[in-house]
Amino acid sequence: MNLPEELERSFNTEIANYEEDQKMPYITPLERFAQEQGREEGALRRSREAVFEILTARFTAVPNSLTEGVNQLDDVQPLKALLVQAATLPSLEAFEEALQQWLSDSDSG
Repeated sequence: MNLPEELERSFNTEIANYEEDQKMPYITPLERFAQEQGREEGALRRSREAVFEILTARFTAVPNSLTEGVNQLDDVQPLKALLVQAATLPSLEAFEEALQQWLSDSDSG
């Protein structure tokens, strides 16, 4: 929504005064949404990296197919489960089966 120029100037002045009075910045709903999205993306990235670190530590080389599969998951919960499986399953093949199950569950849900 666009305000008329004079009203927008007045609004910005009021916000600046309010921020000065409160000594804290005003965060718009859009900025708050962007911050939350950034936190979620960061959690996903960290979860994926943790899975890759465990797999690499245990099995040295991680096939591209597994990397691509893990990167397809866009929810932290299955990545947390896969982290445990990466640490406990006996082989990359067993991990790949678990990953395929998560991928098929995410496609059907």
